[in-house]
Amino acid sequence: MMELRVLRYFLAVVDSGSMTAAAATVRVAQPSVSRQLRMLERELGVELLHRTRTGVRLTAAGRVFLPVARDLVLRADRGTELLHAFGTDSSLGLQVVCPASTITHAVAPYLAARGAPFADAIAAEPDEVYARLEAGAADIAIGTAPPPAGMAALRLGRRGISAQHPAGHPLAGGTGAVELGELATYPMILSGRRSAVRRAVDAALHKHGLHVSPAAETRSEAMAQALAAAGRGVCVVVDDPQFGLGARPVTAAGEALSITLYAAWDADHYARDEIHAVMTDLSEWLGPGGVRVFSNRE
Repeated sequence: MMELRVLRYFLAVVDSGSMTAAAATVRVAQPSVSRQLRMLERELGVELLHRTRTGVRLTAAGRVFLPVARDLVLRADRGTELLHAFGTDSSLGLQVVCPASTITHAVAPYLAARGAPFADAIAAEPDEVYARLEAGAADIAIGTAPPPAGMAALRLGRRGISAQHPAGHPLAGGTGAVELGELATYPMILSGRRSAVRRAVDAALHKHGLHVSPAAETRSEAMAQALAAAGRGVCVVVDDPQFGLGARPVTAAGEALSITLYAAWDADHYARDEIHAVMTDLSEWLGPGGVRVFSNRE
């Protein structure tokens, strides 16, 4: 039967690119590492690695086996952490993967306020978070699109999209929400097309027959806000205003534009009950009385 230590040897070889470097990483003699991997290949009935004079690379079978090996090792490590946590009354040390802005405005503030059992948060593009979860990079993914079927999931809440402008801009003279049609008459600074905010704006523009040529597109909402503060246009973001910008909610035909936040995790995760409890608490905390940036109402 496969042993975890041999799977660790395999991962070390893949990550380092050579038997020698992997042996140094796992602190085992190189011939022993090589011999154990040959035994693993015989056990599986396939060749996992191409050996060359310059190093090693994965075979087609190795590429298929790699995520399986990572998942097995991750589950074993997480299981050990869970038992240690129960035995010492310490934190579970859960890893979260989500967009950088979600770390800044949700995960980190929640951890500071509630002492959540998070060890770290990994920043990823919005369209990558669930793939990172499936690859075993984290225990929980928080994204802005519904999670894939098969994952345990929870809808955390909604966050409104706002148009932010410098003092003296024509929008500064109004109050309340600004209609997307009116907003489209001004130079607009939008997020890149991978952004959930951009997708929501583009969908509303298409639905209402509007067209916009952005004055600028940025991957960072902070940069979009800085450009707006410099007079380059009105930025459309979900982050709280900074740089002295004013903000007005954006609506389309009277309906507020927003993005929805979801949490997802492996339905068979060893700490699935604890994760569900933490994500439920996060959802409640993000509502009125929390950071007041999300609404749990549809």
